[in-house]
Amino acid sequence: MRQRKFLKFILGRLKDVILLLGAVIMILPFFWVISTSFKTQKEAIAVPPTFIPENPILSNFTQVLGESFILRYFLNSIIVSGTVVIVALFFCSLTGYALAKFDFPGSKLFFLMVLGKLMIPVEALIIPLYLLILKLGWSDNLIALIVPTEMISAFGIFMMRQFITNFPDSIIESARLDGCGDFGIFWKIILPNMKPAMFTLGILLFVWSWSMFLWPLIVIDSPEKMTIQIGLERFSNQYFTQYGPKMAGVLLSLLPVLIVFLIFQRRVLESVTLSGLKE
Repeated sequence: MRQRKFLKFILGRLKDVILLLGAVIMILPFFWVISTSFKTQKEAIAVPPTFIPENPILSNFTQVLGESFILRYFLNSIIVSGTVVIVALFFCSLTGYALAKFDFPGSKLFFLMVLGKLMIPVEALIIPLYLLILKLGWSDNLIALIVPTEMISAFGIFMMRQFITNFPDSIIESARLDGCGDFGIFWKIILPNMKPAMFTLGILLFVWSWSMFLWPLIVIDSPEKMTIQIGLERFSNQYFTQYGPKMAGVLLSLLPVLIVFLIFQRRVLESVTLSGLKE
């Protein structure tokens, strides 16, 4: 009996050590960004590296904020991310409602196609998407960052469909008997009961669109139309990288994501525990 308790104690402590190690690994890059943002260029490239700045400076932040287009970068990112979130939430929830509560010809095939889209890597779609953007004349335009990316998200459709599937059919049928149309049911009944899932998907879409790098790098050329992730590349050139200002810019670019998450984190936790209404 004592041996079992001792073994259980050892396994419990081992689990704690593994979790702690995983947390350290996850936090270390973020700590390194914060540390480097307060270092001089000489200290940032020093070998061996220093984890704590010996002489912390704030000039890296002033240099970033003094960049002529920095506010424009932030505004462009907010426009792109905000539009993607609003439009995607509407269309993903509407499509998810149709797939969850309507049995129309081809519905199962359409859902399988949505699942198939999740299995295709984004990199495989870059060339056809770029050719499409050129044909439409959207190159070097913010609309090229909105429409082909996550505005209609396969993951969002899948998530909304799974959530709405658990919604009681009896409530929907009662609304129909009262004369409510299909869109009215969606707008007045389904959406108000999907807030936790909507907030979670909204945060995920915001983070994904805010963090886009490869696609904006390909389709955007003008500095005044760059997003913050691409704009930070202006602190690098062919010969060297200004690590201090670049890390300061990265830290500033993380603030909107952190603010959004802190505001809506309670809703995210609700969506984890809430799988829908029961009969």
